[in-house]
Amino acid sequence: MPIDLDGSCSGLQNLGMALRCEITGEAVNLVPAAKPADIYTKVMNKVVAHMESVVGECTSEDEAKVKALAVAKAYYLKEVKGASGQKWPAILNRIAGDVVSKDKGEREVLREYKQVVAMYTG
Repeated sequence: MPIDLDGSCSGLQNLGMALRCEITGEAVNLVPAAKPADIYTKVMNKVVAHMESVVGECTSEDEAKVKALAVAKAYYLKEVKGASGQKWPAILNRIAGDVVSKDKGEREVLREYKQVVAMYTG
């Protein structure tokens, strides 16, 4: 017995159904529409827009690294418990030396830095 089903991102379809979320339902073709939705393109467009907003104006890897340090510092000061501007130079030295810290907060700061650099270098 043939069954016609749309399997466009079925995990999100299940989540949309469980939450009865119309926005998710529209994005994964659970709600009738004139044109099929494409959740993958929507996500890609948001990622590209974010990357452009972070490193779009950089013209070199060095500029991207300066931007990455600014992003990492902002993350550090906002998210890491006990963070302070006085401690930042030590964190900066560890980032520059690519030293893996045992401290979870410092590892997350290094991850933020590497993510921004990777946005530029691809």
